[in-house]
Formats: sequence, structure tokens, C-alpha cells
Amino acid sequence: MQIVNKNLINLPIFKTYWLILLAIAMRFLETNLTYSYIILAFYAFFGHTHAIQALVICFFLRSLNPNLQIITPSGTSTGFLSYLVILSSIFSIFFHLKFVVIRKFFFKISTFILLTFFFIFFLFFHGIFISQSIFISITKIILWSSLSVSLLLAFYSLSIQETLQLKKSFFWFFLILILISFILHFIPSIGYSWDKRGLNGIFYHPQIFGAVVSLFSSIVFIILLQQKHFYLKTFFLLILFILCFILSFISASRTAYFSLLFSILTFMIYSIFLKKEYFFKIYNIFNNKTFKISIITILLVLIILSYLHYEEFLIFIKKGYDVNSLTELYFATRSVVIDPLIENIKSKWLTGIGFGLTSKFDPIILDINNFDNVLFFLIEYRPQAEKGLIFLLVLEELGIIGLLIFVIWLISLISRTILSGNNIELIIIFIILFTNLGEAVLFAPGGLGLLFIILIFWAGTRSNQRSTKKEPYEKFYEN
Repeated sequence: MQIVNKNLINLPIFKTYWLILLAIAMRFLETNLTYSYIILAFYAFFGHTHAIQALVICFFLRSLNPNLQIITPSGTSTGFLSYLVILSSIFSIFFHLKFVVIRKFFFKISTFILLTFFFIFFLFFHGIFISQSIFISITKIILWSSLSVSLLLAFYSLSIQETLQLKKSFFWFFLILILISFILHFIPSIGYSWDKRGLNGIFYHPQIFGAVVSLFSSIVFIILLQQKHFYLKTFFLLILFILCFILSFISASRTAYFSLLFSILTFMIYSIFLKKEYFFKIYNIFNNKTFKISIITILLVLIILSYLHYEEFLIFIKKGYDVNSLTELYFATRSVVIDPLIENIKSKWLTGIGFGLTSKFDPIILDINNFDNVLFFLIEYRPQAEKGLIFLLVLEELGIIGLLIFVIWLISLISRTILSGNNIELIIIFIILFTNLGEAVLFAPGGLGLLFIILIFWAGTRSNQRSTKKEPYEKFYEN
């Protein structure tokens, strides 16, 4: 079987992205709508790199703007087929694992990986003995945990060259998606098809587009800082970052916009206070006069635009709510889901209600004898994102002990990313964390959560790149 598999991979069609391009193309066609997922699931089977690529493309296909398609997909069949890609990727990763990689993985296991397994063990224990619905919780736990473990193993087994190739390919892929969305800004019937207020572009929802733009612009921000001279490439990166920053605002996604601002602010504070005197050696682009003039000019333009469009900015922030602070705004926009969530926390703060359950969970809503109903609840219906703050979600669903384990797991992830010296991964973790303070999607692999899960375990499996041969300031200069 392995010999046949290697021969298939060596075929020219599998050395290119023809299958991915075919899957994307078929996503737009009426007669072949669902077959795009089948092709992608088939593509995922040919190795770890293929599986990771298939998962990212699966996220894109599920998030595609329906106005760009000949027909609008509906029903649970499309959602089910997208999960076929996830299952195929998981199977592929475990199928292609080598014994040497597995042995190295468990003999040199990091604290983050160890805590990941411990957190998963707790999820299963909680789902079996505490959850109000063992069936729903265990089903969702199996999906999230198997995807997480498979991604850990996949990224761990990749070579440096394979990882670098993945990073480059996805950088250009998402750059193309953002540029297409920018073009769709001038075609409001498509670009603003969701609610006419925020740009959703090539994606079906402004929240998705905003999150993608925030992630991408944070990466561009780090690459820009790490330029040594103000060349044409530096100018291009600066323009690209400004464009993404503006698009984040145009998306009208406050969660994405503030996650980008807070992530950049947090990263700069971290860099200034922890790197101290090495800051200007690490980011010597700040010593360039042309760069300084460009930054000052851009800031002045942004200040003038903010003054001229002050009322529009308030509308963007408040969205019609009469509030005086961000805290009031948060609870005003989330009161429908926050109120029952708080009630559950008050009554079940110790044990929680169960992983993946709605705050107003009613066992009658899930008719086990109705397959379509079960499929909808498990696949299409994702109530967790609406709960907003990820820490409140974990406290409600897993109780105080689950929250404590989750916080320790997050701290371990952040500390490992800091020690790896990779600033891109660090700011991506910041973006994901701040986004989940407004949209709790980390445990929902059916939507934006799939992209976040991929990125988290990519960051969590990076080895410590520091070297004693490097100067102190060089430890933090990885990209």
C-alpha cells in the first residue's frame, strides 16, 4: 500500500496544486458543488503537507461567499462533506506517521504537548461523567481532540523545508483572497452581500473576512519590522499593512479590528520591556530615516481621517447601542447569550454544563431518532461562537477546574512561543486569543475555529530556535 501511495505522490498531478484548484473550481459549479469536498478529501490522503493544505482549503470552501457561486449551498449535506475533509486529513496524518517520529515525539515531549493531552483527558472525563448530554459532548470532544492531536503530530513530523514551503504558500494564498476581497469592495452587491454594512468580500460573513485580514496584517506587521533597510519590498509591505488595516475597519468587525490593535500593542509592549536595549538592534528599521518619515506621515493622515470621520467611527464602535464604555457595549451586544450563560455559571460554576452544549440546552431538542436533526446540531449549529468571551464559555461548560486547566494550557502555549523566538507565531497567538475574547470559536472546527486550531498547533510544535552562539538580541529575530 505504501509503495502504491508513493508512486501516486510522484505523479505530476500530485506535485502541483491541480487537485486543490479543481476542488476550488468545482465549488462554484452547480452540478459539482459537493464533489469539491470529495476531491479535497482525496487530496488530503497523500501526506502530512497535503492534509494540512486540505484543512486550510476546507476552511476557505466553507467560508466562501455564496454570491460568487452559481447556486447557494444549503442543508446539512454540504456541512457533512466538509467534515469528510477533516476526517480524511486526520486519517491521513495517522496513516503516514513513522515510528521514528512517534518515538521522538513522546521521548522529547514538551510541556505544552503534555498539557494538551492532559486537557483532552479532562474533556473526556468531564464529557462522560458530568456533561448533561454525553452524546453531544463526547462527539464534539472526539472531533476536536483527534484534530488537535493529528495536527500536533503532523507539524512535528514536517521538515524545516516543508514548514517553510507551507508558510510561503499560505501567505500568497491569503494575500490573493484579501486582494480579491478588496476588488469586491467596488462591487457592493457581492462584497457587501451579508448586511450591507461591513465588507465580507470573498467570504460569506464580515466576521470571517475581518479575522482573516487581522491575522494576515499581523504577519505583515512582523515581517515589516524585521526589514533591515527601506527598500522596495519594505515599501510594498508598508502599503500592504495599511491596506489590510483599512480593510479590517471596513469589514465592520469590531472583534477583528480590536484584536489587531490589541495584538500589535501587546507585542510592542512585550518587545520594548522584555527586549529593552536590544529593541533597536532587533528592529533596526526604526533607525531608517525614510521609514520614520513614512510612519509619521501615515499617522498624521490617519489622525486627520479619524477626526473627519469621527461620527462614522462611533457608529462602527457602538453599532446603534446607547452605551458609554466598551464593557457596557460588550454586554449590550451579547446580553441575549450572556444572561443565560451567567445563570449557568452561578448554578454550575464547579462542574459546568458540558462541552459544546448551548446555554439553554434542552435534551428534548435533540431527537436521537431524527438523523437530520442530530446532524444539524452536531455539524451546522455552532452556538459556542455566540457566547463571546472564551473564558466564560469554558467556565460555563467545563466548570472552574476546566477553566484552570485551560488557562494553564494557554500560558504554556504563549511561553513556548516566546521561547521559540518566532515573532510571527507569537502575534498570531495574540490575534487568536483577542479574537476569542469577542467570538469564542476555538472549539468550533466547523468554521473560523478550524483555521485557529491549525495555527495554534503549528505555533505549539515549533522547536526552540535559540542558540548560545547567537547574540542576545538575535534570539528574538526569527521570522
